[in-house]
Amino acid sequence: MSEPRFRHVLALLDGDSFRGVLSRAVRAAEADRALLTLAKTPDISRVIACLGMTPTAIMLPVELDAPARDELALVAESIPASISLRTILLRDDFGDSLIGLLRSGDYDLLVARQRLIHRSRRLRRLLDRMQISTLAIAETTGGRSEERRVGKECRSR
Repeated sequence: MSEPRFRHVLALLDGDSFRGVLSRAVRAAEADRALLTLAKTPDISRVIACLGMTPTAIMLPVELDAPARDELALVAESIPASISLRTILLRDDFGDSLIGLLRSGDYDLLVARQRLIHRSRRLRRLLDRMQISTLAIAETTGGRSEERRVGKECRSR
């Protein structure tokens, strides 16, 4: 029997389109009997859009984290019982809180959307320095969400 490649898998669940990330993270954790940590980003972009404000113009109260926390709890219920699981809700300064999480944990694998990993040079350097493997999941809808595409079609009519 070969030695497991990963002991601790971190899945970064951001926005609404994280099913591919979740699926691959669960498979990796299950294959190696690894601890799986689900880290969910707060969905502040929807709140900001609804309020018509810029991200720097508001301080978010804790209650606005409730939808992300509830969604994380629902997702956690779908994880097979054979997988050891932790859940974490990242702060709204998502980049800094992710960096802090990576530094404080003993992660072997980060599973996240490709765009998130490639967008942050600081994150890529840290992953390289800490020798954390990455599994970058490509966008399934060509980088444009179905909701946004449908909204654009409605406006063009």
